[in-house]
Amino acid sequence: MIPDGVELPSAAEPAVVAVLPTGLVVARTPDFGAAVDVLINGRRVWSAPVPAGAEPVTLAWPPALLPFLDGTADVRLQDPATGVVVATGSARLGTSSEPITVADERGRRLAINKWGNLGIALEGADTGLAERMLTRAQDLVALLAADGWTPFVVGGTLLGAARAGALLPNDDDIDLAVLMPDGSHPADLVLESFRLQRLVESQGLLVVRHSASHLQVTWLFEDGSADHYVDIFLAFYRDGWFYEPLAMQVPAEAVAIEPLSSITIEGHELPAPADIEGWLAACYGPGWRVPDPTFRFDVPLRTRRRFWNWFGNYDLHRIFWSGPGRLRDELPEDPEALLSLFPQDSVVVDVGSGRAAMSRRLAEAGHPTIAVDFALPAVQAAAGVRGVRARRANLNDTSDVLDLAADLLRDGRSASYYCGHTYEGLSGDGKANLLLLLQHTLTAGAVAVLDFYTAITGDFVFEDPTTWHVEPEDLERDARARGLAVERLSSGTRETPHGSRPWVRCRITKAVTGTETA
Repeated sequence: MIPDGVELPSAAEPAVVAVLPTGLVVARTPDFGAAVDVLINGRRVWSAPVPAGAEPVTLAWPPALLPFLDGTADVRLQDPATGVVVATGSARLGTSSEPITVADERGRRLAINKWGNLGIALEGADTGLAERMLTRAQDLVALLAADGWTPFVVGGTLLGAARAGALLPNDDDIDLAVLMPDGSHPADLVLESFRLQRLVESQGLLVVRHSASHLQVTWLFEDGSADHYVDIFLAFYRDGWFYEPLAMQVPAEAVAIEPLSSITIEGHELPAPADIEGWLAACYGPGWRVPDPTFRFDVPLRTRRRFWNWFGNYDLHRIFWSGPGRLRDELPEDPEALLSLFPQDSVVVDVGSGRAAMSRRLAEAGHPTIAVDFALPAVQAAAGVRGVRARRANLNDTSDVLDLAADLLRDGRSASYYCGHTYEGLSGDGKANLLLLLQHTLTAGAVAVLDFYTAITGDFVFEDPTTWHVEPEDLERDARARGLAVERLSSGTRETPHGSRPWVRCRITKAVTGTETA
């Protein structure tokens, strides 16, 4: 539908005729291909598929871009393969008169990646990022090879190297895989994945685990914010197939990995599959040589199910909570009443700490406080708060939760917990793991206090955990199975972006009687 007041030029005069707060409206011309790069003020911020046959073409802004669209915008649409400009236009969005810049707090340019999230954009950047990424990837390859692993470059890193001997301009990480022994059982692969994690962590590096077959090695700035990542995937042959999560299940004969070859990327030599072109065709299809920044993996259901059942997914909603404006930063309506529930001077673990508003209040009240979150921006926010110790932990990952439990028990001090509007946003595994943590660490006199919403929203969507809810009876049943007692303390309503929502506060303690289960 054409917005009111918009006049479209003829196809002979291509132009962006409307740059709107909701998106772009474009007259189709013979120059339009299947996708366009969208540049704002000379910088690519997004690559969008062009709907086939639509007249006019309407491109809605990705949600992750919306917080930045306040100011003046000179917009260019260009062909991703040739760089030819197919449409132009300009507008002022929002209230600012300054040119729109899509960048992070360090001034690093951002662009929408293939997952629909904002990532660091290498193109046009003069920050030394590509050099750091490649140098550290070489160091990581040397570490793995010295320990007997077989690492090699894959993914977008191999794609950019094969096309142009450089990193893809719209990429934001380095992709490596390690080849496992032929015929490895999935359970053995999981064990090896954790051995690999311990090796990398022994070098003082942060490992973010996405699944039992996918690790993300993260390099941080001094303030705790992320500089860049190197992904490591397990690759293996089994039962006539070659597998490489997240997306590859192809006949074994389609991909030759050994003996490894090598490839040079911007002056850095890295190991590569024996048949580079065969790997790229198996992963991206026969048209891999033609740039398509809108490419998304179309993974067959059988492959997705297999990887999920073999290796799980520990990453649910981490990117959501890491996005701009997503971390919780509000106090509960009654912080003083909440504080009175914790034993005096006890350690309090703030689970799902967000921007550490409640962590700060707990510390000010004299409680040694541990702020726990799995989003790196939350860990960074808590790290600078006086009296608060920031701790990254992923409740979706049972091994990570047990590590946290061991740390708390090793400390020797009784710990209480606050979980403010986090429990309802957890997966089933996350809820079970939180109760597992309480089962093993709550001692007599310690408490866990949970605030959570109890009714579904009218705009519920799975991708937005702030629309989720929990029935108190479900918490009581699951806690009882862990030898925990639940007491409802208070309830109320709260105004949220999803309307007025009912919530309840529960206190969890060790049950006086009952049998604990492992």
